[in-house]
Amino acid sequence: SFTDNLGIKQLNFNFSAPSFEPQMHIYQFEIVEQSVNITAYIDNIEINQNSIIDVTYMEEINISTQARALIDDNLLTGGNFTWKINSDEQTLNESSSFWYNTSIQIDPSTYSPGLNLIGIQFEMQKYKTDIFYFQLLVYEQPADLSVFINSQSILENDIFEIMYMESIAVSVKAFATIEADYINGALITWQGGSQDKTLIEVGSDWYNSSIQIVPSNYTPGLNSIAIEFLKDNYQNEIFYFQLLVVEQSVNLSLYLDSQQISEDQLVEVMFKQNITISARAYGNIDLNYIDEADLSWNSESYTMNFIDYGANWYNLSLTFSAINFTSGVNTVSIKFAKQNYTTTYFSFQLLIREQLVQLNVSVNSQPIIENALIEAKFKENITIAAQAYAMGEAIFLSGGNITLIGETFMFNIYENLSYLTWFTTNIIIDGSYFDLGINTVSVRFEQDNYSDAYFSFQFFITAETVNLSLFINSQEILANHLIEITYYDEFSLSIRALANVEKIFLDGGSAIFAFGSYSQDFIPNANHWYNTSAICDPINFDLGINSVYVRFLHPNYSSSTFYFQILVNQIEMNVNTIDFQDSIETYSGDTLVIRVNLTELISANFIENTTISYSWEFGLGNFEELGNGIYEIELTVPDNIQGSFKVSLIISTEDVLYKVKQSSFLVVVSQKELPDIVIWIVLIGLSILIGVLGSLSLRSYVILPRKRKKEADLLSRTQRFKDIQNIQAFVAIHRYSGIPLYSKSYSILEKHKKELFSGFIQAIITVGEEMGGNRENVGSSTKSDDTDGSRTILELDFKYFYCLICDRQDLRLIFILNEKASDRLKKLISDLSLGVMLDLSQEIENWDGAIHELQSRFPPIVAKYVELHYKDAFKINNADYIAKVRKEDELNSMETRILNVIYSIAKSKNDFLLETIFEVVHEKNQDLVIDAIESLINKQIIISSNK
Repeated sequence: SFTDNLGIKQLNFNFSAPSFEPQMHIYQFEIVEQSVNITAYIDNIEINQNSIIDVTYMEEINISTQARALIDDNLLTGGNFTWKINSDEQTLNESSSFWYNTSIQIDPSTYSPGLNLIGIQFEMQKYKTDIFYFQLLVYEQPADLSVFINSQSILENDIFEIMYMESIAVSVKAFATIEADYINGALITWQGGSQDKTLIEVGSDWYNSSIQIVPSNYTPGLNSIAIEFLKDNYQNEIFYFQLLVVEQSVNLSLYLDSQQISEDQLVEVMFKQNITISARAYGNIDLNYIDEADLSWNSESYTMNFIDYGANWYNLSLTFSAINFTSGVNTVSIKFAKQNYTTTYFSFQLLIREQLVQLNVSVNSQPIIENALIEAKFKENITIAAQAYAMGEAIFLSGGNITLIGETFMFNIYENLSYLTWFTTNIIIDGSYFDLGINTVSVRFEQDNYSDAYFSFQFFITAETVNLSLFINSQEILANHLIEITYYDEFSLSIRALANVEKIFLDGGSAIFAFGSYSQDFIPNANHWYNTSAICDPINFDLGINSVYVRFLHPNYSSSTFYFQILVNQIEMNVNTIDFQDSIETYSGDTLVIRVNLTELISANFIENTTISYSWEFGLGNFEELGNGIYEIELTVPDNIQGSFKVSLIISTEDVLYKVKQSSFLVVVSQKELPDIVIWIVLIGLSILIGVLGSLSLRSYVILPRKRKKEADLLSRTQRFKDIQNIQAFVAIHRYSGIPLYSKSYSILEKHKKELFSGFIQAIITVGEEMGGNRENVGSSTKSDDTDGSRTILELDFKYFYCLICDRQDLRLIFILNEKASDRLKKLISDLSLGVMLDLSQEIENWDGAIHELQSRFPPIVAKYVELHYKDAFKINNADYIAKVRKEDELNSMETRILNVIYSIAKSKNDFLLETIFEVVHEKNQDLVIDAIESLINKQIIISSNK
């Protein structure tokens, strides 16, 4: 095996053997390169020496080669394979398994179209260099064209329909099938008809152009179009399709007397009618109206050309006559014609009738519409007028016949010779022709050559209205008037009924006085009067306002109702003292038997089953009923008193008939004469008393005044709170009707039996009647009054509560109190009454019974004067605020005590009433508690729950 380097090599052979002479032989060898065999593959297909391979520009081919030694038949590794064309070389890369590979792209810069000689050269030491030759036949790259017309893709040899003057948008893309990419920089042209146009490259691989189909370039029918593609190194491509060019379509618009009509529409006209037909033709491609066209009217026996009116309008005026048109349906076709535009027809139908007539009707000179409902009354005079209007000729007609037709009558309406074309008549709404309610009438028109016309409407016939005049006890009253009547009073009612149209008083009718389920008939009398009387008994009449009415009925006249109101008052009670007048004299320590007799004020009938309560400075109680309206008490006069004492009486009953009564009398008490020894005893006692008083003078004039001043200051600070806590209810009443306008109550009715308050409101109203005169000011009385000329204040003691009353003009204010009122509270109710009258004087003085508005306006006025929110719920302020207040101003011991109590309450509920504090804090001097509560409120440590 010769593995040495190439060249000539010498080999010496030496021979020696016993008995033989040594010999040497010399040999020379030349070591030359071993030949190789090259195998080549393109895209894994083996090729032969000098073969021709077809390729396309930009195509990429894969080259694989192997070299095999001819002597030892081994595949070689470690050699060099080189791809050679002209001066361009590319080395193949050796990979595993003795393969050498590379990829070659057929680039126009290296390869020319046609045959290109390629050599694959193998070089390796000790092996002969060998070259494998073959040829590449290079073709230009094909391209696929995509064509779009108006964004619509078309296929080759498609037929695309287009109209003359239409512009189309042509878009083309060229796709290189080898590179798999769109081609830029090409020349693409439109070739069709007699028009060639180059498409413009606009980016994103698009080539665009706009082509207008004009008659000079394209013929009607099919036109062959070619889209040609040119670019170096790419095959020429031509995309063929056809344009089917049709004439431009036209839309016709047709108007009859300026009213547009649609195709195939049925249009109604009349003989003798003049109409103007207007037309316009719109090119659907030009998007413009077309001028200089030919338009014609074509019907069964009439043809007429339109006139070009200008501004693209075509007009024709026609008068329908029997010569050219037949009565009924006539088919009409409007023809449009112009070169390069589609001949277009617009068809419709004419329904030709006799000329219509429209009736215009008026009642009492007022125009009415058809089917109108006209209100009329019996015996009313009605004027009816009519005109007939020819719709085709647009004129009012004269000489026809017009008739008024009803269910039971037919009247001619004659033409007014002074006002031609007007037809008038007068009718009286009479029971002979009309019924009550709705009556249908018609106006009919008749005349030759014109259609009959009808105009229907309705009369709503009502009975004649009546106006009632009402007199009560011979005094005329107005509608909705309020009259006052007392229980068991008898009152008379008289009415007269006036017919509003005839202006006469009516006889022969009937009338009732009624309310609720009660009614009473009137009796007809002479001179058109209807009379009755009634008794105000409690069975039918309620206390207070009763809404009543009088209703009048008469045939052929409408019913009439007169509404008014009756304010029913209670019967006044008269209190008669027995055996004395306004006062009774007695001695201290005596027992008086006092009797009173109760009777009705007017009738003097005695009154039974009544409660008489009395009160005076030394007690209160009730009278005992003896019978026949007589009531008695035994009044024990205390010992050692002297003077005049007022005894107040409140008389009330559960019977709604009677008004609560207040009365009073005086008990004049004198001392009995004493013996002389008693007088001496009294004198000695007085001497001893003077000595004792002297020893107390220092305490009385130095120490006590200071203490009293301090207590007075505390009292003045706490009086407001006491007054508010004292108030248990508040009522505002209209004085003269006794009706509450506003009320606010708290807990008094929950603490005592409700039966104690029976007749309470009646008692308050009654007090007003007793307050008009001047009263004695009895300092020791449980009742007091105060009058300043503009208002009156009275306080009543009802044992379980007190009643503070203030009257000012038409207003009465009432405070229900737990305890006797302070001077401050009396001044407060006076100020409140003044404030209410300042704000609401007009509403109260002119009050009409409506309380809704007053109830909404009272609360803000009351809040200005009375701090009633003290009686509402309170809550404790937030902890941060309280800490801040306590830091700035230290709380006193009572304030701290109350605050601790409130904290305890707050654990179980969020809010509390101020009176709860008094139930928990046990302090003999309640003023200290009140002063501390006021201080906590002022410091806003406790605040209203509404905040």
